[in-house]
Parts: sequence; C-alpha cells; structure tokens
Amino acid sequence: MKLSPLFKLSMCFLLIFVSCSKDSNETEETQSKSDKNELLEFSVTIQDTKNQLVINSNEILHTFPAEINLTGLTPVITISEKATISPKSGVAQDFTKEVIYTVTAENGTTNIYKVKLANEDEDAENKNVVFSFMNLAEGRSNFNHIKQPEAEADSIQYRIPYLSNIPALKLHLNLPEGATSIPKSDETLDFTNPVTYTVTFHSGDSKKYIVSVDNRLDQVELPPFSINMFADKAPGETITFKAYPTNPILDSVKVNLINSHTRESTPLIVEKIENTSYRSDAVTARLPESYLNGRYEIEIFIEHDNSTETNDSDLRFSKGTPNFSHASINGELDRVISRPGAHISANLYLDHSRLEDYTFSLKKDGIAYEFTNATYSSGSGNESFVLTLPDLDTADAPNGIDYKFAIHLDGETYEYNLIDYWGKAIPVVSGGSPKNASVSKNVYTKGDMLTVTGENLYFANKREYIFREFSEIVLASTDASGKDLSYRFPVESNSENTLSLPIPDKVQSGSYELKLKNNLIGYNNNNDAETGIEIEILQPASTHPTLVVTEAIIGVKPDKPFYKQARITFNESIEGIQVDEILFVENSLSVKNFLNYPTSVVTGQLEDNYLNEMDQKSDGKVLVTDNGVTYEIPFSIVFQH
Repeated sequence: MKLSPLFKLSMCFLLIFVSCSKDSNETEETQSKSDKNELLEFSVTIQDTKNQLVINSNEILHTFPAEINLTGLTPVITISEKATISPKSGVAQDFTKEVIYTVTAENGTTNIYKVKLANEDEDAENKNVVFSFMNLAEGRSNFNHIKQPEAEADSIQYRIPYLSNIPALKLHLNLPEGATSIPKSDETLDFTNPVTYTVTFHSGDSKKYIVSVDNRLDQVELPPFSINMFADKAPGETITFKAYPTNPILDSVKVNLINSHTRESTPLIVEKIENTSYRSDAVTARLPESYLNGRYEIEIFIEHDNSTETNDSDLRFSKGTPNFSHASINGELDRVISRPGAHISANLYLDHSRLEDYTFSLKKDGIAYEFTNATYSSGSGNESFVLTLPDLDTADAPNGIDYKFAIHLDGETYEYNLIDYWGKAIPVVSGGSPKNASVSKNVYTKGDMLTVTGENLYFANKREYIFREFSEIVLASTDASGKDLSYRFPVESNSENTLSLPIPDKVQSGSYELKLKNNLIGYNNNNDAETGIEIEILQPASTHPTLVVTEAIIGVKPDKPFYKQARITFNESIEGIQVDEILFVENSLSVKNFLNYPTSVVTGQLEDNYLNEMDQKSDGKVLVTDNGVTYEIPFSIVFQH
C-alpha cells in the first residue's frame, strides 16, 4: 500500500496558500526584523577630551564646569545594530535645554532618551564624586545613581559583568580637590553586601554613598523560530540557534528538547556559544544519537532560575525514528470500529522526503492488518494522515484494547500503542454484519421471548453519527408457508451479542426465516444479514378453560356455501356463552353481527379488501363472555376453494 495524494484537498490548500502567501510573507518579514532600539554610548569631546556620559535608564544627566559652552556641543552616539536615531549622531545641539533623541529599531519600534546637561554654579563647592570599578570582568556595566538630599545617603546600584569577582572588587573614587573618603579609593573590598562610602569635602561637609553590585544575567530570550528550521537535522548532528543573554560559563548553559505533546524532555550537549552581534549569541548543541520524530520546543537554562522555551514555536524534527503520536477517531467517541469506508486520522511524524515509502497497519497478537489507503493532509505544520481501516470483519480479527499502530519502512517495523490524544488506549471493534447467530428453540408462540445470540448484533449508541438508534430483527415468511409477509422490529440492547424481542400478537402464525440488521451504518444498509435460521410461530392457546376453535373457513366460490362469509366452529356447544366479537386482520376488522348456531357462528359477507388481506393475515380471535368472564379464543382462517 502506497500513500496516495488527496488531490481535491491539496488543491484547496494550494488556493489557501496562494491567497495567504503575501500576508504570511509580510508577517514573517516583520517578525524577522530586529527589535533592538537602544542608545548604547553618548559622548562629547571638549578641548580634545572625550567625555563619555552615563546613561541612566532612558536619561542622560551631567553637569559640566561653569565655563563650558553648552549651546553647540556635538555628541557622538552609538546605537543598536540596524537601528536609526533622530537627531543624528554628529549633529551639534543646544544643550542649555532638554534634547530628546528617538531610537527606531529595524522593525519600527521606538525608544525615547532625554538628555539634560547643565553648568556648575561658580560659587558652589564641587561635590561631584565619580565612582568606577577597576577590576571588572570583560563585558558591559552600568549603574543607577539615585540622588538624595545631602543629609541622606545616595544609592548607587551597579550591574556588572557576570564573571566579576564580587568578593574582591576595587572601586576608584574620583574625588573633588581636598576631599577624602572612608573606605579609601582603590581599596579592594567584598561587595557581596552593599558597601557604604563616606566622603568628606574640603568644606567639612560629608555625604554617604551606598554602593551595591549585581552580576545577575538578564532574563534569557529566544527569538521566534520557523517550524522547519531543523527538520532536516539527523540524529547526532548539531543545531544552532540564537539566544540572549547566555552564560559565559559554557557548562552552566543547559539546552533541552521538549516534546510538544508528551512534554518529555531530552537534554542536548551544548558545544559552543558565540557572540554574533550586539545582544545576540549563537548556541550550538548536538542532537542525541537517536530521537523520535515529532514536534519539539527548545528550552534553555543560563542559570538554575533563568530559563525560557519556545512556547509559541514548535519545531519539526523528521530525520529520526518514524513516530505515531495519537489517533483521532472519526465518528466514534472512544473506539475504532472497522467497517467499509471507515477511516481514522493519525498524527504521524515521518520523513517528508519519503512519504511514498511508508506503509501502515494495525497489529494484534503478531498479526498485521494493513490499512488499505493513507493520505497525507497537507498544510502548514499539519502532521495528520487519513487512513482507511482494514476490513477486520472479513479477516476475522478479534476485538481488543491492545492493538498496536505499526509503521513499516525499509523492512523495519515501528510499533506504538494505539492511543488517543490523552494517551488512552483505543478499543478496536470488528464492526461487521451480524454473524454466528443462534436461537435456543425453533418453535414459538405469540408473546414468547425470541432471543438471538451471535456477534455484531448491536453496538452501544453514544450519539455518534455512525450508528442508527436500533438494530432490527426481521421475520420473513418462508416459501413453504405460501405467504409473503415480512416484519421488521427495532431492538435496543445492552449487549453486543444479544437481541431480544417478545413476539407481537400481530405476527401471523406460520414459518419464518430469521434475518438481522445491526445498528452500525456502513454494513447492510440495503440488505439484511441471512442467519439460515427458520422458526415456527404458533397462535396462543385459548384462554377459555375448555372452548377452542376447531375450524375457521371462508368460501371463495359463489356456488359454494359461505361465499365471502366466515364460519367459526367450536369444539363444544356455545349455548349459554355470549359471543361478543370476531376480530380479523390484526384486529383491524371487528364483526359483531353474526348468526349463532349450537357450535358455530357465521358472519355476513365480508368486504373484498378485508378478504384480500386475510389471504396473508389469516389469524384472528373470537371474544366470548362466559359467566361474566371475557375470554380470547384464537383461530386461523382457511379459504375454502
């Protein structure tokens, strides 16, 4: 069995793809553009001296000596890669008033920075203290100086490179002339906890500064991934993806593949991390020597409490072991019922370059029942295959909850439990026509319980579209009976293997073939299942203690007695017994006027339409009252030729 294309469905998807491709491409293009819009450095050169100003959040605040002219300073500005800035770098500005810079990322997002410069008061004492660490690890650092009134301590919060040795940092203080500090400048101290510096100025005034450091990494982020970016990566090969920030200690970075459906996690070996551009690192990890095909998410840890994963970006891996994820049952709620034309949808993860090479089957007890057709439902990220079920009924396959779904490729078979999306085993039912039917006896009286046992007689109806509400017991008169009668009785059951029916009074006495029809749509919609069983149905006994009908005839020739009249003869005298009514044709004809004789009654001539029906439906009953009690005495009409 080979995979066959579903042409109409494919054309639909093609039309959808064509109509949506422009929007999709525009969306992907927007998502792939950089969103970086940071102002990284801001400096001005005065008298050949470069002054790099501190960027505190989105503000740049700086005080220059009184003699510096702020009206024509020309800043040199560094911004994120692929971003633009307005006003531009290298353009002179009047900084006696606030200047606002707008940094625009490649994708159009913006970031606002405010620059506020001022001159010192000539008469005021210089109390500017500049702090800078001298022995930080390589990398960027910044600080946030929270100024307080003179009587209170300022707070200076540093973000420093991750590998900096916090217990032994050297902080340099650039003090105004005549000022001193405790602790002293350039003294190596432990900054595990904040350190308080007290600066005493030339005037004798003092100010405290609380300096704290933090070398924690920012929250790691992953960019959007495309579903097929690693689809061609075989087991043992490496994958490379972007992440930022990453831990400079390689062994501290952990990468896992998480199955999007089962949530099972597989660790990968991180081999290399490279900084490729500003705020962008490339992480290279090696896939395991074997993996199950499927959809996965990437999870990265740069510290034990700093991680993220590609929740919104499933990645398809399809060069490993062929994989069955789960089945979606079409029509049935909780089971597979094999019948002509029935199918299931299976989520399979296969090598898309070899779709024509796979075959599939259901397996039980080592026997494979091959699917007769499999069609890939193409679509973006869609892994669904529509599989036509094998005819398990013809194959005489057993029912069971332990079937396997098997994938066959290159002489190898990969077996998986047949489960639904929630991991629950799916029962398989050989949903054929009724078979192996039997009855406990072959002669019945009206009112008796007719019980048929066999296989596939009834399927529990759970309001699923593949079922009718009832199965049917069919009684068809035999050729030998000389009649042409057929009765269909709807039957509901609590067992797949049993149908029961009390034989109704309307069924005419005689011999019948027993036929069956179960409630499963797809089998015998137009034909009843033959059982090969014949049964005889008899009239019930008279309810009167002694009175019975010995003969019931109708004359059919004009020159013969009782032409079109019914004569009912009893076994004993009916004097003293009141004959109330004679019922014919399934009780639809009631005769209450008749001639009474010592042992019989005779009706008047009956209408032709009733006579025609009596030819097939000959059963009737006489209702009599004896000593105040009403009795039913059955008979069967014989036409006297």
